[in-house]
Formats: sequence, C-alpha cells, structure tokens
Amino acid sequence: MRKITSLILFTAICMGFLSCGKSIRTMLEPGVTAELARYRKKQISQVAYDLHFRIPESKDSAVTGRATIRFHQARAMYGVILDFQAGEDHVHQVVVNGVEDDYQVLNGHIIIPSKHIIPGPNTVEIAFTATRQALNRADGFLYSLFVPDRASTAFPCFDQPDLKATFSLSLDIPAAWEAVSNGPLQNTSVHDDRKSMVFAPDQPISTYLFAFAAGRFDAITDSSHGRTMTIFHRETDSDKLERNTARIFRQHAEALAWLEEYTGIPYPFAKFDMVLIPGFQYSGMEHPGAIWYRDIRLLLDEQAPISQQLAKANLIAHETAHMWFGDLVTMDWFDDVWLKEVFAGFMADKIVNPQFPEVNHDLQFLLTHYPRALAIDRTRGTHPIKQELGNLKNAGTLYGAIIYNKAPIVFQDLERLMGASNFRKAVREYLAAYYLDNADWDNLAAIFDRHTAVDIIAWSKEWIYGTGMPPIYNEGMNEDYLRAAATIERHESFLHTDEDPGSYWKILLRNLREEENPQIVRYLTANIQSVYWRFLDHDRRMYFANDVEGLLWDRLLAAEAAEKPVFLEAFINTAISDDGISRLKALFSEKHDVKGLLVTEENRFGVVTSLMLLGLPEAEGWLDGLLHETSNPDRKRRIAFLMQVLSNDPGQRERFFRGLKDPANRRPEPWALEGLGILHHPLRNEPGGRYIREGLEMLGEIQRTGDIFFPLNWLNAILGGYSDPETAALVVAFLDGKPELDPNLRLKVWQAADLLIRAAEKKNQLPG
Repeated sequence: MRKITSLILFTAICMGFLSCGKSIRTMLEPGVTAELARYRKKQISQVAYDLHFRIPESKDSAVTGRATIRFHQARAMYGVILDFQAGEDHVHQVVVNGVEDDYQVLNGHIIIPSKHIIPGPNTVEIAFTATRQALNRADGFLYSLFVPDRASTAFPCFDQPDLKATFSLSLDIPAAWEAVSNGPLQNTSVHDDRKSMVFAPDQPISTYLFAFAAGRFDAITDSSHGRTMTIFHRETDSDKLERNTARIFRQHAEALAWLEEYTGIPYPFAKFDMVLIPGFQYSGMEHPGAIWYRDIRLLLDEQAPISQQLAKANLIAHETAHMWFGDLVTMDWFDDVWLKEVFAGFMADKIVNPQFPEVNHDLQFLLTHYPRALAIDRTRGTHPIKQELGNLKNAGTLYGAIIYNKAPIVFQDLERLMGASNFRKAVREYLAAYYLDNADWDNLAAIFDRHTAVDIIAWSKEWIYGTGMPPIYNEGMNEDYLRAAATIERHESFLHTDEDPGSYWKILLRNLREEENPQIVRYLTANIQSVYWRFLDHDRRMYFANDVEGLLWDRLLAAEAAEKPVFLEAFINTAISDDGISRLKALFSEKHDVKGLLVTEENRFGVVTSLMLLGLPEAEGWLDGLLHETSNPDRKRRIAFLMQVLSNDPGQRERFFRGLKDPANRRPEPWALEGLGILHHPLRNEPGGRYIREGLEMLGEIQRTGDIFFPLNWLNAILGGYSDPETAALVVAFLDGKPELDPNLRLKVWQAADLLIRAAEKKNQLPG
C-alpha cells in the first residue's frame, strides 16, 4: 500500500515539475544537479536547521537524529525536494507544518508533496538514522566532515552552497565526552551516563561548513591575545602540547588581526575554536568557529625543521583566511571552489611572511607552487583553473594542484598587473558587496575590472579558462631564487626529453653536495628520491646506493639541528645497501654517531618500515615492540592498522588489500593511503602488479565514498611505486576500456600515471 501511495504521489509531483518547464529526470538524478540547485535557489530562502543527534558510545552503533527545517517557499504548488543520501529505510517520519505527511525517497532525495506546503514560512520535521559516510568514527570520538556534498549523508537538508542557513544543534552523547560545533555552547546537562550539549546558532553558512565533533577530547583555552580560543585535542604527550600550543594560539591571533586589518571587516563569527584530529583526511578544514586540523600538522616534534614550522604557520593562516574567503563569502556553485582556495592560499602567504624574517619568501613561493603546479600541468590530465560541474556529487574531482598551486601563481601575476593597492580595494569591495552571501568568479571579475586598466576578460580567458603555466617570474630576484628557478627548469627538461636518468642522477647528487640554501636542499632531496625510485632500475639503484647514502649521511652529520630532519628522512627513505641497513639499525636503537640528532617516534617507525620492506627478519619484532612502547592510543591504532601490510607474509598483505574493498576499512584515509604506498613500494611490487587493475577498477566507488582528495591520492599510492612498461600499458588499457569513466576522474588517472609513463619510456632507452 505504501508503494502504491508513493507511486501516485511521485507521479503527481513529476507532473507538477514538468508543467513548470523543468526536467524532473535531470533534477532528481542522484546528487544535486545544477538544474535542481538553480530551481531551489529561486524557490527557497530563509533556511534554518534545528538538528538533534544521539551518538552512542560504540562506534558500531547507529547515530539517530531529528531535523527541524524552517524555510520560506516562493510557490507551494510543486512541493519540496530535500537531499538525504541515506535512503528510504533511514527515514522514519516526516511532519510538514505540524501534519504527518506522505513523501517519496528517490535517488538520495526526499520529495514532499505540495498539499501541506504553503507560500511563505514552512516547517518540516524529519526523524532519521544517519549513515557513517560523513560521520567519521573511532574508539572514543566522532567528527563530521561534510564538504562538498556529504551533509545529506548525515541529515536531510538543501545540500547546495548557495542556500545558506543558520544551524542550532543539540547532541546526546556519553557523559564522559566533550563536544564542539560552529556555534557557542549554550548549555550542558548530565543524566546518568548521558550528556546533553546544546549549541546556539551563529551566522548563516552553507551546509558543507556545518560541523560537530564529540568524544574524549581534552581542552586548552587561551585568552591572552584579545579573544578567547580553545584547542580540543587527544594528545597524551604533555611536552609536545607545551611546546606547540602557545604558538598555535599566537599564530591564529596574528592571522585574525591581519585579516581584519586587510579586509576592513571584523571576524564575522561568534567564536573561534579548533579540533586536532588524529588521522584527519585533510591538513585542515575551515568550519567557521570550529576548524578541524590533522593533529601532526600542528603538534610538531622538538627538532622540526623550518620547512615544517613554515608549513604549520601557513596552514593556520590558510584556514583562518577561509573565515572571510569561503565562509563569509561563499561560491555560488562548486565550479568556483578554486576561488575560496586561491584567496586562502594567497592571503596565507601574506600573513606568514613577516613571522619568518629569516626565510626568503619569494623563493618559498617559487618552490611551493611551481613544481606542484607543473606536476599536473605537464600531464595529459591538465585542465583550466575553473572547471565545469554539472552535479555536486562530482565536486570532489575538481580539487588538486591547479587550484592550490597554479591559481596562486596566477593571482600573484594579477596583483602585479593591478598594483597591490588596487587589488586590495577590489577585494574589500567584493567582501562588502557579498557579505554573508554567495558570489561567483564573474562577480569578482567585474569588481576587479573597475579597479584596473587591465583587460580582465582577456586575462581571465587566458589564465582562468585556459591551460598552460605562466613563466617563472625572475625580474629583480636574487641569486638563490634564480638558481632555484634554473633547478626547476632543469628537472622539467629531464622529464620532457630522452636524457639518460644516470646522467641526471649525477647532476642531482653534485647539486645537493654543493647546495647550502635549505629551501633548495629540500627540493633537491625530493627530486633525488623521485629519480632514485622511479627512474633508476634495480641494478643502477644498487650501484648508486652507497653514493647517495654517504652523501645524505655526511649532510646529516654537518647540518644544523633544525635541518637534520630533512636529511634524516631522505636517508631513511633511500637506504638499501648493507652499510645503509647498519645505519638504519643504529638509528632505531639510537646508537648512531650523529651529534644533536633527535630520533623521534615517527622516525623510528619510518626506520622499521624501511627495514620491513628490505626483508630484515628481526624488524618484525622491532615493529611489535614499537607498538607496545607507544603510549598514545591513536598512534597505537595507526601502527596496528599498518602491521598487516608491513608483514613479510604475502598472505597478510593480500588480506590488507582485500580489506580495503570495504569503505569502513579505508578510514582513516591517510592510514589507508600509507598502507597502499607500502603495498606498492618499489621493493615489493612487480611489473603490472596484480593489485593495480583492481585498485583502478575501484576508482568510481572510491570517489563516491571517499573525501575530496582521496581519489587522486588513491591513484598516486597505487601507481607511485611503478616505472615499468607493463604497468604503464595496463593503465593506458584501463583508460581505453573505460569510455564511461567520469571525465574528471580520467584526468586524475593521467595525472597520477604521468611519471610512471615517462619512467617507462626512459627505461626502454637505458644502455645495457
């Protein structure tokens, strides 16, 4: 009877939409199509969510909830389409304006008929069970991650960026847990073994920016910089916390002050907290009032090199800049996701530079952005900065180095053309004009056009809608910068020509032996590791091993304390000779001869990983010992997660890969990627390795169930250890046999396969 009623209801709704000239088939596809988003933007306004979630202590138990959604509807005759990807069996009740109503669930949408919907204010209440997809769970904690279209996996909503809303939230959680969300905590009450926490609404935001975390978190609060900020964390190392937290607070405060002065707009949200999450998928996520960070990005080891310190400061500034660029003013549609990211990155560089006067920031910009942008732009997977997006479910495929690295280069060029003062005036006008609203690139381009004589339309056509890299800017730069630029161009020349890898390898070692600038040294060590594992065959690698190991060890001995970790990491990742293995053992037991070197827990895990890959029998016992020595429960979970794939037993590695077929076993995603990298390491792999085809076949499902960076990272982890013609041919055959593959995913495959294909081509040219 329910099915018959639903069919009648659905037919009536379809007829209504068709009568208004809309394609119901297009609008009700899985995901949120551009057509549905445009239609709802015309019909729906003044959205407010009042959400309640009950979170059991067991990570295996379902999260249930109730959503009260208030909104104004311009016309009532066509009903309402909400997004809820969980499916019909997860919807338990729908009440419309106080009356229990019929509804239809189709393709991730809840379709509510028009009979109880009225023009003007409406209230829809829905009882539901959330899915696990965006509610990331582990023993003792949970956190949400809704970018770009995952909010509708957890609760019914209008899941598109241009329908901003206020969010009230109440959580029913275990009594020993704490919780945090975007809005201020309103009240807390405890009843037996459960706790209720209520969070007040703040400014209107997009659904992808709504967030909450709950679990066994400790809190550190600081009010010494003119505003109160709280860090929620799970770190057990008190020395690590004491070493880092004061600077974390100060750098956030400095970033906030700088942005308020630059934009002329005070921080627009009610509070400012951050949560440090073990195994978090990204480096950071800019939820207003509650930024998520991967814990290891902010809690640095005692001997962290200046590069890590700079990356930490830049990450903090980047996520803080998003409070204005992305959160306050949000893109209309995710085809302009690049816009919020380029502003955050561009402003972050400006914020951080004064904090590190000892760093050559022009050189840092060059080495941070050009190699990463070129790594995509040189491939068959390159694309314009602004890409087309027909459905929000594919928004995650738009992310990558073109957005994060090429776009800042392009904007730096635009600022030079306009002048810094005019650029800033345009940015201020843009933020003021679209305060708490949405805007697209055309809106901003029109504002830029009013502040410059530059032909913005022509400029945009070339650099925003076109492909190709701007040349490296050299005017007025110093010797180190020019040398780095030449080093980048030399590396690209090697990749684009038939130059013998052995000849280029000798040049790399000579350059590293002579180079003193630590920023260029880091770039060289990265290239050395890439050429070592990707472009040298096994015999050449063994022939050159003593040379590179000796050079890295000599540089490690001579380096200042702050730069020792750079050479240490490179040595751990390249040592394969008998002498190298002996030194790895000494590093693990901390019986080495390097004065002033701090071997961290992470270094020791890296050493054991290398020794396991080299097949050292006793390394398995050392790995087990490291697991038991580790006191932090989250770091213990990571080691335990990776033990199976590190095993020298092929059956264990097989079981690890088979386990990845289940999305639940691919979390935390950084750990799954680390495991894949071990599985496909050059010391373990074989040409056309048997896991490659299966991993490629999983790509569509990886994109549907994983987070935004996961598909490309998945491909890089699968293909990153190979350099043989057989594997290159396998990838090309996969693409040829998959004409239905999403175009953006196809680009991702070409991006990930670029070095594999180039290395395979060079290996056919190697003498002897």
